[in-house]
Amino acid sequence: MPKEYIDAGADHGILEVLPYLNYTPASALAEFVDNSVQSYINDKAILKGQSKKYKLRIKITVSKNKKIITISDNAGGIADKDWERALKAAAKPNIQKKGSLNEFGMGMKCAAYWFSRKWAIQTKSIREKVVKTVDLDLDKITTSKDGKARVNRVDTGSVKRSGTLITLKNCQQTIGNMKSFIEKLESIHRNFLNNEIEIIY
Repeated sequence: MPKEYIDAGADHGILEVLPYLNYTPASALAEFVDNSVQSYINDKAILKGQSKKYKLRIKITVSKNKKIITISDNAGGIADKDWERALKAAAKPNIQKKGSLNEFGMGMKCAAYWFSRKWAIQTKSIREKVVKTVDLDLDKITTSKDGKARVNRVDTGSVKRSGTLITLKNCQQTIGNMKSFIEKLESIHRNFLNNEIEIIY
């Protein structure tokens, strides 16, 4: 099987600016939560069609030394048709609806590089049978000629079970006071915390 690569670069050299954006830990992590909620909204009919007991669960885990942060969900995942746009900074999503949580197509990438220069994403779309994984290294991407990153695919043989896992490595930004962080994040997503959506810290 030939090696697969994805364009993880950016227009106008924007990647090097991302670690210096004016985020807070809560507002940066809120970008990932937004993506999960939007994925759930987009594929809600399919997800609930597979199980009447389905509930969106977003889990945020921080290592003891606060250097590794993971964000996982059981939403609809990222399909092939959206895969490259999801990873290339300054690439907007196909469908732009006013009020869409990922309207500008920048959130996940900006937030990831604000936290860390190295991160990974693993995703499986509810519409596909393949798990896609890619490791992103800001220094390698910005110094390469084409800004591409290697993609690994594993065929699961089933469209069931979907979701996304993001791992932020060697974080240069830390969460800080956990209680204060949770209060801020819950305040940002108050409108979405209902009997259908659960955020676990």
